[in-house]
Amino acid sequence: MIIALGVTLIPPLLLDLPWTDWIYQGLAILIVGCPCSLILSSPIALVSGMTRAARSGILIKGGVHLEQLGRLEAIAFDKTGTLTKGEPAVFAETVYDETKFYQVVGALEQSSLHPLAKAVMRHLEIKKPQCTFSEAQQVTVLPGEGIQADIGGSTFWVGSEEVLKHVRGQQEHLHAVTADIQRLKAQGYTIVAAVSEERVLGQFGLADEIRPESAEVIRQLHEAGIADTIMLTGDHEQSAQAIAKQSGVGRVFASLLPEHKVAKIKELSARKRTGMVGDGINDAPALAAADLGIAMGKGTDSAIETADVVLMQDHLGKLPGAIRTARRVNQIIKWNIAISLSLKAIALLLTIPGWLTLWIAIISDMGATIVVTLLGLTVLLGKDKSALPVPVYKTDKEQA
Repeated sequence: MIIALGVTLIPPLLLDLPWTDWIYQGLAILIVGCPCSLILSSPIALVSGMTRAARSGILIKGGVHLEQLGRLEAIAFDKTGTLTKGEPAVFAETVYDETKFYQVVGALEQSSLHPLAKAVMRHLEIKKPQCTFSEAQQVTVLPGEGIQADIGGSTFWVGSEEVLKHVRGQQEHLHAVTADIQRLKAQGYTIVAAVSEERVLGQFGLADEIRPESAEVIRQLHEAGIADTIMLTGDHEQSAQAIAKQSGVGRVFASLLPEHKVAKIKELSARKRTGMVGDGINDAPALAAADLGIAMGKGTDSAIETADVVLMQDHLGKLPGAIRTARRVNQIIKWNIAISLSLKAIALLLTIPGWLTLWIAIISDMGATIVVTLLGLTVLLGKDKSALPVPVYKTDKEQA
């Protein structure tokens, strides 16, 4: 508007040129200055990108999150329920006191909602179908360890190998138990042990089956420009490394508590743009701390509410395609801005020799608007040929 005012007034006042011609030029510049194409450079491409992602079953909660998705350099994955199915099962067990072991484990785990506890109870239903379990008293959850409770006046612990520290005495017995646990961990199993104050009662070795699409998704993410893939898990190192080897994840950080995951995400985000994929209530803080939080569709409400992107089909197969779409959207936005500003700059330069006409001004304005609109809509064209099919998981009853 300032340039248009100057073009209208300066030549007639200072150079004694015709008012009609330069009022005409000033009006033409006002038309050139209309920001229609510049304003539309981003929204149409962003809405098209979010629409395409929605068609693939991916909910993106805003244009800014779509742009961030296209800028990611690293993605961190929670293990359980993300890279794996989140349905662990008991594959091995070592029992030292059969009389108490199953009773204690059943009593402490029967009311727990943890996936490992559910897996143990499914195992006990098959192993001890006629067994009934006592009601545990004074149940206390120990973060990073497991559960502590009283049964018949005695205190017991069930959880990770960390519960072994509550055992007093019988060092030779503990050495043998530690050797058995290391043997199970070497096979990639997660440990659930039961102990009393006097001795270790036994332990289970559990494993979680990797999602069938995980390895291919990781490979496609690398091809899509995600150079760094990381797995964050509370499981022990050997179990995490076994899953990482199967999936192709580049780096692993194991034995992490929820607050450790948040710290690790902040550390990664300080170096490069990092996304976090998770599904559990414990993942919500890490999802919030990441540059972009991505939740699985069947995850907890807190994870879905916190995340910026939700994979509604509850599998990772469409994630690489969504990242490619987001990168394409970002590229189109840059092209749209460049085209819009270039056409307007050329039109303004035509005022110097006095060649700018209303027709040229209209073409530079409306023409740029049409071009950026059409370019933004091209995001909707074509199909992502590399998208993986939606896996169908059978229930335990169907598998049986």
